[in-house]
Amino acid sequence: MLAVSPSVGYIHEPFNPVRRAGVCAAPISKWFTYICEENEREYYPGIKETLEFHFRASGQWRNIASVRAAAGTARACGNFLRYRFLGKRPLLKAPMAVFSTPWLAERFDAKVVLLVRHPAAVVSSLKLLNGTIPVAKMLSDIREQPLLIRDHLQPFEEEIKHLTPQPEDILGQAALLWKLVYHVVWKYKRQHPEWIVLRHVDLANDPLNGFGRVFQQLDLPCGKRETVRLQKFCFAQDHGDPTLENPWTIRRNSPATPTYWKNRLTPEEIARVRSQVEEISQHFYTDDDW
Repeated sequence: MLAVSPSVGYIHEPFNPVRRAGVCAAPISKWFTYICEENEREYYPGIKETLEFHFRASGQWRNIASVRAAAGTARACGNFLRYRFLGKRPLLKAPMAVFSTPWLAERFDAKVVLLVRHPAAVVSSLKLLNGTIPVAKMLSDIREQPLLIRDHLQPFEEEIKHLTPQPEDILGQAALLWKLVYHVVWKYKRQHPEWIVLRHVDLANDPLNGFGRVFQQLDLPCGKRETVRLQKFCFAQDHGDPTLENPWTIRRNSPATPTYWKNRLTPEEIARVRSQVEEISQHFYTDDDW
């Protein structure tokens, strides 16, 4: 939604290991790759190119397997050229970069926005997308990053070390992933009061005012044009949960979205998720939010 501003150039998930190669030349091969001062040398040049809107077309074209993929690559390349020519401000959507956020903020003077999503909502979405999002592989990749464990996830070192996730246990995997991510987000919130930390439920319940405040905090204009586009995406006609038909749709009836998980999960599943994440979720949610 921040990309409705004409001031920014939107960069989609360069930390995703299955991204378009041309979007980011950095050798990011793991989910939730952790970058810090100790290992930045191999990542910095590629990420700097991305934030300067340099598309590595040569690296992308070699992997083209269809006309649709070729069209997507051409579109991404064209967007980067246009953003650079117009001097747009980079807007990085990077959920997989959550553990690398301090490094991004320090090295590139990034303004940080962290979105906190209800654990049951995350689990229900991953359950809905089971087989599409490789949660077990994400947890395995986290376990294989000793710098990440040392710097951020030490309280869960034993739990991660002895992790043997069952492929069919998507609820347990997703709840553990939420706990690891938001343990770190809670630490960020205390250490970096200058960062913007928002609960998804609060933003969804009042999207126009909520986004208006975020635009202001990020020094982005939010006039009539932006408001009209926000209304288009945040107040779509409600016909139940649209993600059941298309999980990737971005047109929502925003005030309804925070409750979708209550229909996707059973009471027993909700209780199980809460018991697994409670030590972290209590910092963001009260009994009323369950």
